[in-house]
Amino acid sequence: MSTLLNSKVRKNRMSQIFRTIKTILENRPIYHKLDVTIRGHVFCSFLALVLLKELQARLEQRGWGCKWDRLKMDLDTLQEVTVRAAGVALGPVVRPVPKEPS
Repeated sequence: MSTLLNSKVRKNRMSQIFRTIKTILENRPIYHKLDVTIRGHVFCSFLALVLLKELQARLEQRGWGCKWDRLKMDLDTLQEVTVRAAGVALGPVVRPVPKEPS
């Protein structure tokens, strides 16, 4: 009986974690047919949540509180570029996307 209860508790925790991931990361439903793609999706979603928690913890350590909506908006403005000068590639460099004039 206790094994069954533990199994249900673990299943409920996993369901709760995935609801959190989908809510925070605004994941849309994605339907997979192969076990390998299901495992990959679960891994990537969980990794994204772990990275988010780590980023929030590091911001809090520095006294920089930040809401997810604001953080996501700031991250969405970043782009990766490679600068080439005299035939030499420097980068990639991450920089904010230039704002369009109002």
